[in-house]
Amino acid sequence: ARIDLRDPSRVETFATPSPDGIAGGPDGMAIDGRDRLAVAANAAGEVWRVDRDRSVCALAAGLPNVSDVAYGHSARGFSAGRLFAVTFGGIVAEIPAGRVDPTDGPPAPADVPGAASPESGSGSRGLRVVFSPTGLRVRRGTATFTPRVTLVRTDGSRVRLARRISLPGGRHVRTGRGVTIRVPARARTLRVRFVVRGMTRVRTLRLTRG
Repeated sequence: ARIDLRDPSRVETFATPSPDGIAGGPDGMAIDGRDRLAVAANAAGEVWRVDRDRSVCALAAGLPNVSDVAYGHSARGFSAGRLFAVTFGGIVAEIPAGRVDPTDGPPAPADVPGAASPESGSGSRGLRVVFSPTGLRVRRGTATFTPRVTLVRTDGSRVRLARRISLPGGRHVRTGRGVTIRVPARARTLRVRFVVRGMTRVRTLRLTRG
């Protein structure tokens, strides 16, 4: 079924397998970057592809009780563009016929750190990256703080990220560790840089002397 997100009451049948295909028990599915579906047919032990022209073909067979499919997003292992299936028996199998060029792969899920897709991709919409230094103090020309970077997922959950922070002057530090850096006497801000999901972030700290 295809649902119009602008009007969820509009639902249409996008593709229908043959009667024998329906008996195959379509289960989990995934979509690639070209809007084609990969479908696990549980009872048939097959993996199908539903193309944009609504045709249905088998990409693999001989996978008893195959229950779900997913595209990889890693640089190695479950590599970007490769299709994998899992069965009730615990088998994880790659489906070579389902492989696509990484550029045609689906956007990475929002909760995959370091995923192949850049954060500007559609798979990362709704993410927020929070830079929250703790214990910030400025005294006698030095600023002291502990940098922290947090990824806020679309469901509101938070993941603390370990990142390298670039400070003025070319100095690099790790998040979660205390930092002491010299700052000009009249400086009111301090700019830091770090990278999250392939995108360089710049954050400005307000320096309040006390």
